[in-house]
Amino acid sequence: MLPVLAYLAYLSFTTRLHRGHLWPLVVIALNWMILALSVGWADAAIFLTYLSIGAAILIGARAGGDRLALVQIGQTDSALHAMVFTGAALILSALVDLFVIVDFIRAGGAHIGLTVTLMQTGFVICIGAAGLMGQTGATSDPEPAKPDLQIEQCRSAWGFQIGVFLRLSTKPKTWASRNS
Repeated sequence: MLPVLAYLAYLSFTTRLHRGHLWPLVVIALNWMILALSVGWADAAIFLTYLSIGAAILIGARAGGDRLALVQIGQTDSALHAMVFTGAALILSALVDLFVIVDFIRAGGAHIGLTVTLMQTGFVICIGAAGLMGQTGATSDPEPAKPDLQIEQCRSAWGFQIGVFLRLSTKPKTWASRNS
C-alpha cells in the first residue's frame, strides 16, 4: 500500500486527482489476490510493485519542477528532493526483498533476521528524514496578523449603540413619509 499511496501523493503535486488517477489502487488489489491465491508469488509481486512505483516516482522527479504545478512557489526543490528520496527508498526496499528471496533460496533464510532489522531501522530513519524535507501549508509570515486592539475595544464597547444608530439612520422611507 505504501508505494501506491506515495505515488498518488506525488501525482497530486502535478494535477488534481480524480477517479481516472486512482488506477494504482488496482495494484494493491492484485498484490492481495496473489497473496491469497499463490503465496509463492507474493514476494515477486511485492518486489515488482516497489521497483516499478519507485521507478515511476523517480521518472516523475526527473521531469523537473515545471511539472509540479500544485506545489507552493519556492518549494519545488524540496518536493523534488523528497520525490527522489522516496523513489530511491522504494527501489532499495525492492532490492532488499530480492535479497530476502535469494537468501531463502540459497541459505534457507539464515540472514533474514539481521537484514530485516537493519533495513527496517534504516527505513524508519529515511521516513523521518523525508518528513523533514516536506513543508506544511505554512505561509512565510510566521505570526498571523492581529487585529488592532483599539478597534476591537471600540467594537465591543460601542457595537450596540453603533448598530442601533445605523439601523435608525438607514430606515427605509415609505411613500407616506415622503409626502408628509
